[in-house]
Amino acid sequence: SSHFCPSPPGALRGPPSRTAPFSPPPGSATMAPTVKEQIEGADMIAFVTSTCPFCIKALAALKEAGYEPTVVQADYFVKKELSEIAGSTSVPKVWVKGEFIGGCNDGGLGGVMPCLESGKIKELMGA
Repeated sequence: SSHFCPSPPGALRGPPSRTAPFSPPPGSATMAPTVKEQIEGADMIAFVTSTCPFCIKALAALKEAGYEPTVVQADYFVKKELSEIAGSTSVPKVWVKGEFIGGCNDGGLGGVMPCLESGKIKELMGA
């Protein structure tokens, strides 16, 4: 038979989980979902910068086709994570249902423009 050992009083009120290097103050932005979590949680997600003409073009094309992608501004930290996932820091980077579509005209499955034309994005969104 298994023995149950009760925890000593106060055992549950230990230091914060050891996986976090520090305990962020309440309401801080450090607990934002990772890029990977955002990709997994969105049907269509685009990582962009507001000054990038290819980002603007890709988003406009997606919206014109009737899609409303989740748009994430890619700052230094986001780009660092993108480079680990997709091998480069360039934007835009678009995922549909977890599939890496690519940039505006290249990468991934060929890029936003080619995948819109070929019907690949429609196919993925319908799946």
